[in-house]
Amino acid sequence: MEALLQWKEHAELTDGKVLRGFIRQQIIGDSLDSSHIAKIFKKLAKKAQFNEKIMRNISGHSARVGHAHDLLREGKSLPQIMVAGGWKSTDIVLRYIENSSQVIMRK
Repeated sequence: MEALLQWKEHAELTDGKVLRGFIRQQIIGDSLDSSHIAKIFKKLAKKAQFNEKIMRNISGHSARVGHAHDLLREGKSLPQIMVAGGWKSTDIVLRYIENSSQVIMRK
C-alpha cells in the first residue's frame, strides 16, 4: 500500500488509472499500454529465475488465463467465469481452461 501511495504522489495522480506506462521513458502516460504487459511479466519471471520453457509460455494473457483457472478451482460455472473475466465467447474461456485438471461445475 505504501508503494502505491508513493507512486500516486510521484505521478501526481488524482484520478484515472493507477497503472500507467511511460512515453519515451520520461513522461507518465494516461494508461498502461497492453503491449507492455508481456514484457513486464517476462521481466518479473526472469527476476524470479523461471526456466526458459516457462518464459516462452508467458504472454500478456497469462493473468487472464490464471484468473480463469482460479475461478474454475473455486467451482465457478462457465457463465460465472465469463462474467468475471468479461468474456463474450465460450471458445476463448474454454481454450484458457482446457489444460486444467478441474471440471467446470454448475452452481
